Amino acid sequence: MPIESDDDHGSSAGSSDPAPKPVPTPGQALGVGSGATVGRDPAYSGSRRHRNGRRPEGGSSSHGRTKKIGQLRLMVALLVVLVMAAAMAALYYSVKADALEGEVLSLSTDLSHTREELDETRDLLLQRDSEIGVMLARRIPGLTELSFDTLFSLDNKYMRKLTFSQSGVGQDKAIEFHAVLENKGSDPLLPDVKIVLFDRMGVQVGMVKIAREQSASTAALAELSPEETRTYSGLVPAERDAEPAYFLIQVR
Repeated sequence: MPIESDDDHGSSAGSSDPAPKPVPTPGQALGVGSGATVGRDPAYSGSRRHRNGRRPEGGSSSHGRTKKIGQLRLMVALLVVLVMAAAMAALYYSVKADALEGEVLSLSTDLSHTREELDETRDLLLQRDSEIGVMLARRIPGLTELSFDTLFSLDNKYMRKLTFSQSGVGQDKAIEFHAVLENKGSDPLLPDVKIVLFDRMGVQVGMVKIAREQSASTAALAELSPEETRTYSGLVPAERDAEPAYFLIQVR
C-alpha cells in the first residue's frame, strides 16, 4: 500500500474543500494598495494639499487689508486734526471779529459824538460871526463880507463892479482887486476910491487907493472922460498878518 505524501494530502484536501479567502485590510477594501495609508481618501488628501498651498496667498491679502486699515485710520486722524484746527481758527477769528466789531461800534459812537460837537461848534461860530457882522455893520456902515472870485455889482456913484482874487504862495500870498469905474456924467471927473479890508473882529488889515497907474490902459489920463468906462487892477497891501473877512468901498 503506497504511502501518501503531504503534498498529495494537501492537493486532495484542496480539491475537496476550497481554500479560505484572505481577509482584506481597510486599505485594501478601499482599493488602496498595501503601501497606502489606512483610512485616508485620496480626494481629501489632494483637497487638503490644495488648501495648504493657498494659505500664503490668503495671508498676503490679510496683510494688505491691515495696511489699508492703518492708512485709513491715519487719514481719519489727520482729518480730525484738520477739522479741529479749522474749528479753533474759526473760533479765534469769530472772537476777534466780535472784538473788532465792538471797537468799530465804539469808534462809530465816538465819531458821531464828535460830529455832533463839531456841528454845535460850527453853529456857535456862525451865530457869533453873524452877531459880529451885525455889530460891525452898525459901527461901520457899508461893510460887506468878502469872498474871492465873486463879482460884486455896485452902484456907488461911479463905482460899478469889484472882484477880489488871491495870488502868490505862502508868505508871498497877496490879494488883488479888479474894479470897473464908469463916468455917466457930462464932465470929466477925477476918481477918488479907497478899498479897505477888515478881519473878523472889524480890525483894518489892508487898504489901497485906486490910481491912474492901475488902469488897464497905460495912456489913460487921471480923469475919467464923460461916458468913459475904465478897468483898474492891483494889489491890496497888507497892514497886518490876518485873514480879511470884510471890505469897505469909500468913494468921494
